[in-house]
Amino acid sequence: MRPLYLEMSAFGPYADVTKLDMDKLGNKGIYLITGDTGAGKTTIFDGITYALYGEASGSNRTSAMLRCRYARPDIATYVEMEFELRGEKYRIRRNPEYMRPSKRGQSEGRMTKEPARAEISLPDGSIVTGISNVNRQVIELMGLDKNQFTQISMIAQGDFMKLLLAGTNQRMEIFREIFKTKPYLDLQERLKQESLELGRKMQESSRMISQYMSSVMPDSEGYELSTDSEISTIIARDKMRLGGLEEEKAATDRRITELDVYSGKLTQAVNVLENYNKASNDLKKYEKEYNNVEEEYKTYDERAKISSRMALEVSEHTKDLEKYNKAADLNRDNRQLENEIKKEENNLIDESEKMKKMVEKLSEYETLYKKLDDCNAMLEKENAVYENLNQRRQVIAKVILNCDADKENINSAYKYAKKYNEADESLKKQQIKYTMLENAYYDGQAGILAQRLKDNEPCPVCGSTVHPDIAKLADDIPDKDTLDNEKKKTDELSKIRSELSSKSGVAQGKAETSHSTLLLEWNSISGETVPGTMVEQTRAISDGLIRYENENNNKIKESENKIADIKRQVLLKQEYEQTITECKDNIEKKKQFISSLEKSLEVKKETLRQQTGQYVEIVKMLKYEDIEKAKKKLEEEIAAKKSFDEELNKIKSDYDNAKFNFITCRQRADDLKKQIESFDNIENIEQKVSDCNRKRKENADLSSKLGEQINTIKLRISTNTKILSEIEKINKNIENTSKKWQIVNSLSSTANGTISGKEKILLETYVQMSYFDRIIKKANIRFMMMTSGRYELVRSVNPENLRSQSGLELDVYDHYNAVVRSVKTLSGGESFMASLSLALGLSDEVQSSSGGIQVDTMFVDEGFGSLDEESLNQALNALWQLADSNRLIGIISHVGELKNRIENQIIVKKKRTGGSEAVIITG
Repeated sequence: MRPLYLEMSAFGPYADVTKLDMDKLGNKGIYLITGDTGAGKTTIFDGITYALYGEASGSNRTSAMLRCRYARPDIATYVEMEFELRGEKYRIRRNPEYMRPSKRGQSEGRMTKEPARAEISLPDGSIVTGISNVNRQVIELMGLDKNQFTQISMIAQGDFMKLLLAGTNQRMEIFREIFKTKPYLDLQERLKQESLELGRKMQESSRMISQYMSSVMPDSEGYELSTDSEISTIIARDKMRLGGLEEEKAATDRRITELDVYSGKLTQAVNVLENYNKASNDLKKYEKEYNNVEEEYKTYDERAKISSRMALEVSEHTKDLEKYNKAADLNRDNRQLENEIKKEENNLIDESEKMKKMVEKLSEYETLYKKLDDCNAMLEKENAVYENLNQRRQVIAKVILNCDADKENINSAYKYAKKYNEADESLKKQQIKYTMLENAYYDGQAGILAQRLKDNEPCPVCGSTVHPDIAKLADDIPDKDTLDNEKKKTDELSKIRSELSSKSGVAQGKAETSHSTLLLEWNSISGETVPGTMVEQTRAISDGLIRYENENNNKIKESENKIADIKRQVLLKQEYEQTITECKDNIEKKKQFISSLEKSLEVKKETLRQQTGQYVEIVKMLKYEDIEKAKKKLEEEIAAKKSFDEELNKIKSDYDNAKFNFITCRQRADDLKKQIESFDNIENIEQKVSDCNRKRKENADLSSKLGEQINTIKLRISTNTKILSEIEKINKNIENTSKKWQIVNSLSSTANGTISGKEKILLETYVQMSYFDRIIKKANIRFMMMTSGRYELVRSVNPENLRSQSGLELDVYDHYNAVVRSVKTLSGGESFMASLSLALGLSDEVQSSSGGIQVDTMFVDEGFGSLDEESLNQALNALWQLADSNRLIGIISHVGELKNRIENQIIVKKKRTGGSEAVIITG
């Protein structure tokens, strides 16, 4: 995967829309991401990671923290990226959830939540939308999830320095996430827990057997049990005892049953005899009562006829009473109608007066409404004025910012010019000093050479054998080291002057460019030109901008006040319009209401005329003067009939009861007499009942005692049988569990590295050792190159002790000294190269273990500041070789030496107004 284009808006520290054409960086090689500390260098990798997976690269940066705090509320937050994968181009866009101004309530400053969204455009022109759908599509295309991608693509010094210096336990945790070895850890833990659980079960089973043995019910007091076979003996003895007791109890129960049958017959005979004597006495009483009421009952039929005639008269008089009630109801209704008619006539007058006032009020509102006809046009005109003033305010504000930037640029130009002059002066002095020393040195060398010349021997310089004018030996000759040091100082000062010359030229050009732009902007605002130097012009423009800004702000305030007044008129006009509509509706409703009142009044008057005629006709048919006299007469007739009927009903009831009692009692006495005649040997029946009850009690007591003994033995047999069964089951489980525990415990000891006398290597560690060896092998390819063949990473094979976890310790082999020592003894620069090599080896291994997936873009974050010049060259050479294999590597660093060595750069700067900006520079 190679990013071609990256666009970030209000993302991280980038407040505005930042566009990076990353295709300019090429498809392989190294480029530098440099700039101010905290400006957002790593955020570029965050943007790429977020575009692909919807998350930032680091775990400490969540998607909710990605919106730039410097961004204006109306600026959208999103990341859009175009990338190339296996020769195909894709475009993806995402935005996190964030708060933005509401479109409806923008003027009131209301905010609403913008939901998170994602979409990806595929090479065939189709578009996939939705966060979960896009996530699945990206993982399917890349073959990597977010964690795997960041592990392969991002090499951060801090993280991999931890990996370099970590012990076995720390590396286990790191590799567990990278190579997904947690299932092996889970297997170790499951075996350990299962072994412990099986051991606990065996202990629990033994404890349960002891509890069951203590619950056994012995058949003799003080009997102690030690084995389950003794329980079987107790059960057998109890079963033998139980058989004899059950036979004895069955014989006793049969005797009780026979006595119960005999006792029942005796009891029945006694009850029949008592009931017959009582029935004979009752029969005499009921016969006398029946004879007494029979004579009076003979007059019942004649009395019933009289009661019927009285009922007919009451019915006719009740119907007449209804006419009185109807007449009274009509009279009451007529009075009520008269009152209602009078009220409705008054109400009709009131409603007519109200409608008249409503018509007058409507006319007033219509007059006021016409006076406000032009307010909408006035508001539109004043809004245009306000918009123009507001645009001018934004232009002035922008020019003020540019003026401040121009001041900074001018100051920077003056500062660098001053530093350049100082550096030039220092270089000139140093050059004079060095020239003098150089001349003295070479003059001194001639003197030294002259002291060795001999006549007739050739000069080593010119070859002459004649030496007519030999140079004299000077007193103070500078040595070669002194001359070299001064040469080095001269070169350094020359380099400094050159750098300051470049910076001074850049600063001067930047100042002149920004100042020219400022003059044009000032002229567009004021129409004026400003005389004087750049400093004087900038100062004059700054004062003028403040004056224009104040004047414009005053005009904006005046316009806002006018707009507020006109808006109040618009609202008042809307209120009048609504009020006029409501008035018209109310007048129409009032008309309808008055019409309904008039119709209702006419109906009620007609009803009153009809009901008055009915009342007169009914009154002509009434017998009594009023209803009270009619009611009184009817009540007297009803009371007489009620008294007559009560007396008649009593005669009938007394006769029926006496007749029923007499016949029933006579029949019962006859039946009881027949039962007595059926019994044999009824003499001395009370004594026979007493003897039978005594014998039954004796047998019942014996049966109860035998039953208690039987229940006790049955309970003992049942309890002891259950206990014996449970103990046998537990013994069987202990046997099975013990066999399984021996197997599981052996596996657990092996997987958890707890075999006595053996090196403590966990199963998960053993698997990770395989990955670690391959990582070290790949890492040493770069580490040997970076250290010129001196160092090689090796995995420790001898643990410090047999008690600690081992297997993933790391040492370094020093080929210069032929010794193996701890990686912790490496210097800071050596440690960085080792950690970088280890990180690259891990990246290669993760790609290899992910099915041969190749990521074309990598990032290396910081760490180069700890390297000397030679080590830096070696590290860069290793990265260049890696980049030559069609990889594009971005180095995130602020080391100055890298800026001179790497042509392609992404420069990130903080803006004075807040936020950051990034630009791409290519060689």
